[in-house]
Amino acid sequence: MIWFSSFRQRPQGQTSKESRDQFDGCPFTIRQLNRTTYLIRENDRFGEKPHIYVKKHTETLPGGQTASVLIVNDTGCGTSAPDNTSKSREWNISTFIDHHLNATGDTLYLIILSHCHYDHILGLSPILRPAKALGEPQSSHVLIASSSHARSFLEPRANLREHSLCNSMGLHCPSYNTTIWTPHNQRLTISHPRLGLQMHLPVTTLHTPGHTPDGLSWYDEEERALYVGDSFYEAPAPILFPNEGNLSDWWRSVNTLISFVNENNKEKGVSRVTLSAGHVTVGVDAMDCLMDVREFVKRVLRDEVRFTKQPAKRGERFGFWSEEGGRFSLGAPLKVMEEGRAGIPGEEWRKSV
Repeated sequence: MIWFSSFRQRPQGQTSKESRDQFDGCPFTIRQLNRTTYLIRENDRFGEKPHIYVKKHTETLPGGQTASVLIVNDTGCGTSAPDNTSKSREWNISTFIDHHLNATGDTLYLIILSHCHYDHILGLSPILRPAKALGEPQSSHVLIASSSHARSFLEPRANLREHSLCNSMGLHCPSYNTTIWTPHNQRLTISHPRLGLQMHLPVTTLHTPGHTPDGLSWYDEEERALYVGDSFYEAPAPILFPNEGNLSDWWRSVNTLISFVNENNKEKGVSRVTLSAGHVTVGVDAMDCLMDVREFVKRVLRDEVRFTKQPAKRGERFGFWSEEGGRFSLGAPLKVMEEGRAGIPGEEWRKSV
């Protein structure tokens, strides 16, 4: 059973720039979003079409040394294809990023995992493969960051296999070690493994549980860009909740993001914060999107949105909510919606009389 992909099989349109950067037979495209950040899209066998964001950050350290890090937000589905033009002879997310953004192959990777679902972590396997071939569990030049909010959701490995959906889909779950358990609403600092010096990144991590307990968003202070993983995204892909989802947590996370964006939008003489997601949504106005998605879920809770019963998923009754021509749609276990309706304060979503 393909878990979510039936909702996502309509391929996303590519810009002309993406088309030009597509190599024959290569399953990835790339385009530049802003001064430091690139969007990679993957044409995977599941039809997920995940977004992988890569920011190249360089800073001058004490003593005048320059250090760079590739901040990679999620790794996709682990797609590979033959490549007859390079020494590796294979396109995968690791060789593709190196080809475009890491020609020397020696830039540090910091991978920020928005959450543990398979379409965000399967690409870890090719990234970690060189170290494993040498008998090492993980290269010191690959740092992996996960949310510290719900470590038990990810550990031990049996939990990761189940919650990543690898078990239900019969997939091999990557073996990896989280290097950084990120706090909520704090700037991210890392230790450069080769230089032994601290790098103070322009990145603030935000715990955003809801879609999953380990949901992690992050804010790029340089580019004024917010990345929300699978917390929500626009049609044609529906916002999706697995059995482990929690709508009350999601509601609180959206409110947290609204407050965060509102504070940052108060800054004078700079652009408004943009928002990008793990599927479909790229570079939209963050506040507009957050307010719209919250209003949509209010209408769902008030039974004002068309409901369609879906086949059960992982043993749970499942439903789909959509509006004709609407910006958002939603797929979730009925249990998740019932618990959310009971757990979210009624005055926050019911119409006032």
